[in-house]
Amino acid sequence: MSRFAIDGKMVYNISNCRGERGFVSSEVFPDRDHAAFFDAFAPPFPFRHAITVFIRRSFCRRKRETGGFRRNNMKKRGFTLIELLVVIAIIGILAAMILSAISKAKQKSHRIVCMGKLRQWGMATLLYVGDNDDYLPPDGSPNGTSINGGWYVDLPPYLSLDPYREMPWRTNASAPINLSLPWFCPSNPRRSNGNNLFHYCLNEYVNKTGDENAPIRYTTVRRPSRMVWLFDSKNLPAVGYWNFIHTNIHGAGANILFLDGHVARYNATEYWDFSQKKGRTNNPSLLWMQ
Repeated sequence: MSRFAIDGKMVYNISNCRGERGFVSSEVFPDRDHAAFFDAFAPPFPFRHAITVFIRRSFCRRKRETGGFRRNNMKKRGFTLIELLVVIAIIGILAAMILSAISKAKQKSHRIVCMGKLRQWGMATLLYVGDNDDYLPPDGSPNGTSINGGWYVDLPPYLSLDPYREMPWRTNASAPINLSLPWFCPSNPRRSNGNNLFHYCLNEYVNKTGDENAPIRYTTVRRPSRMVWLFDSKNLPAVGYWNFIHTNIHGAGANILFLDGHVARYNATEYWDFSQKKGRTNNPSLLWMQ
């Protein structure tokens, strides 16, 4: 496109895509960059003036409506209240799903850690049996005061633990505790009542209970893979029976260590009668007595 002046006005010599040429005055285009728009027309000379007037009026009207030829005619607008509420609702649903997944993952990790701690007690029990002529460790006093014998006295050395009676958290609820120690279940928030603290309870019906215990040989126990040895406890004593087992831990259940050393989780309905509010002893996979 070339341009030249006639009578003080700039005239453009333009051609369209078909190679047809024409002339148009600069008065037609308020913005000179839009002169190329006329390239699509290039009409014969008799009609040029009418089209020029039409184009000029069209451009001027557009400029008045939009405030300029370069302005984007798309109107800017923000979110409506409904759109904001929808977004907030979606974010809330996603947050609830994520939190639920995190909670379940945390609960599962605590259950696995607890099972690992019970396995440590099971390993310590079998090591003790091997060192003591096939005898199981004595129960010890339920209140945790035994010094010369008891599972919480005889088994800790096999796990490189300090004696239970020396632990400050045993009688002091405000004393710091190390949850990584085998004494504690990570899902159990219970602390000392001023006398003792046990998260795991020994089944008193394998040996005789407390200071009256009569240790027996491991090989005399029938079906040790079903005999309950240690379990998650909802009570404080170190020694107890089926009514002491926890019913609302690890996803409404409890971890149980069997005398052969393996650990399993059971749902509360498998060992607890909620209608009578007491433990069940009729589950063939859970033996509480010889």
